[in-house]
Amino acid sequence: MNSIVIIGSGNVATCLGKLFKQYGVAILGIYSPTVSHAKNLAEILETDYFLSIEEIPTDADFYLLAIKDSSVEEISNQLQVDGVVLHCSGATSIDVLNTHKKFGVMWPLQTITKNSQLTPDSIPICIEGNNEMVTNEIEQLTNIISNKVERISFEQRKYAHLAAVFANNFTNHLYEMASQILENNGLSFDLIRPIILETANKIQHAIPNETQTGPAKRNDATSIEQHLELLKKYPEFRQLYELLSAGICKHNTQ
Repeated sequence: MNSIVIIGSGNVATCLGKLFKQYGVAILGIYSPTVSHAKNLAEILETDYFLSIEEIPTDADFYLLAIKDSSVEEISNQLQVDGVVLHCSGATSIDVLNTHKKFGVMWPLQTITKNSQLTPDSIPICIEGNNEMVTNEIEQLTNIISNKVERISFEQRKYAHLAAVFANNFTNHLYEMASQILENNGLSFDLIRPIILETANKIQHAIPNETQTGPAKRNDATSIEQHLELLKKYPEFRQLYELLSAGICKHNTQ
């Protein structure tokens, strides 16, 4: 049985910890600089928690640094362990862990909150190791909790992270903009939940270019001008509407 120590207590630590526990990976304990957070997660995962880095056992197979990117190198440098040290960042090089003999990346390409109900089918994980042997070890561990494991380089991971920001973070911000427009005009966000769901469903079986619809796709100048008129009271939204519409129109002519 694989064993792991989880360093961190936030969204990723919680969700991956639950998956590891569910699928039989031995969680030896939790460490977090905020002791109360470590204790809470340890209770959820029915394991121990550590008050300091010095208390972390040195004989685990893996050490998962599920912490903010800016802290990865600092915490890694304090670990004196023999197992594989992993971070979970899409935008951080594997090399920040190079004080260890065995190190790598286990990056879940998914939007995660503590209450996310993840399954092996719903969480693609991108991995990288400092050599082939370590990569194989990481892959064996990751296959336990994910059915979609991909070996990618840091260069590829940077672009995957960028693409994820467009597909998830920016899209969610657009939802927030739509929500404000609806609310300010006496309408509920529930009105557009079905179209959001249908858009997400369609993209599961086609590429984005095949599913694009709307005024810009149709070159419907009348509708676009009407929307721009309505958006005069939302100058930031108007600027983004113009940029996105121009991008769709340009793509259609290529």
